[in-house]
Amino acid sequence: MKKYILATLFLGLFVLFLEPAETLLSNFLRLEQPTVHEVEDGDWLSKIALKYYGNPTFWQELELINRAPEGNLVFPGEKVIVPSFKIIQQIRNTKKLSEVNRLIKEQQNILISTSVQPNNHQEVEKSQAEKTVTRSAKESAKFEIAKDVGRIIDFEQQLAESSPDQVLLTSSIPLAAVVALGLGLLVAILYFIRKKRAGETAYYGADLAAEKSESDKSIYLDGFEEYDTAGNEEPEIQTEAEKKEKQVV
Repeated sequence: MKKYILATLFLGLFVLFLEPAETLLSNFLRLEQPTVHEVEDGDWLSKIALKYYGNPTFWQELELINRAPEGNLVFPGEKVIVPSFKIIQQIRNTKKLSEVNRLIKEQQNILISTSVQPNNHQEVEKSQAEKTVTRSAKESAKFEIAKDVGRIIDFEQQLAESSPDQVLLTSSIPLAAVVALGLGLLVAILYFIRKKRAGETAYYGADLAAEKSESDKSIYLDGFEEYDTAGNEEPEIQTEAEKKEKQVV
């Protein structure tokens, strides 16, 4: 008996605190701004209400706002307007259809302003950013061109302000280099020609000396052969002492 009494009390407390618990959950999950929910497979209005408000019983207000023809039933791909938690409570508590329509219209306007204007604002910002980048690129290109033109003008001014002697010296440096190179090549050619001629002269002199030696040798041998043929005797070779003895006798 005591167990039944405790179970009854516990059930009564549970039912008593059930509604406040739903209210606390609703306050925790309350939606500050309206939004649009895209229905997926397995979605019902009650499931959507539980997701955004923490209380599935708000599906009736969602049905009224979205004029759902099938009650709690919605189909994948459809768009469901989900108002803020404050508005959904006002719709539940109001008794006038005109008030409900006004609240729904306000939510629709908020959705339009938050979904369209930011996109337009982003497009405007994007366009402005593109214009800024284009303007910066053009200004940078103009600045680079101005720098190049200024550099050319400065060089021409420096060249005009230079003295004639400096200009002449600058222009004569390549000419002097060419002349020096030509003289060097000429000297080298003359040196090699002279060296070649000296070598040829020495060669010809050696040949002449060799020919003269051979000629003298042949003349001596010819004379010796003639004497040998005439007297058939070898020439007598006398020393200086023998010559003096003959003179004394």
